[in-house]
Amino acid sequence: MTKILRVTENEDGWSDWFYPICEPVYRMVCCDCGLSHNMQFKIMEKNRIAFRARRNTRSTSAIRRYQKHEGK
Repeated sequence: MTKILRVTENEDGWSDWFYPICEPVYRMVCCDCGLSHNMQFKIMEKNRIAFRARRNTRSTSAIRRYQKHEGK
C-alpha cells in the first residue's frame, strides 16, 4: 500500500498547507470515514488550477478494513 501522509487540523480547524505529489493520479483519503478519491490537477491559463475527483471504491474498502483492524 502507498505511504499515507497524515495531515491533522490545527487549533483553528484548518490543516497546514501541503503540496501534493504531481503524479498522474493523487489519492486523497478522509481520516474520519476512510472514503478514498483519485484526484487529478491541472494548471490552466492565468495561473488557475483545475481539479477533478472520482471515488476509488477498492481503495476505500482497503482503508476501512485497515481502520477497523486498528480499532478506529
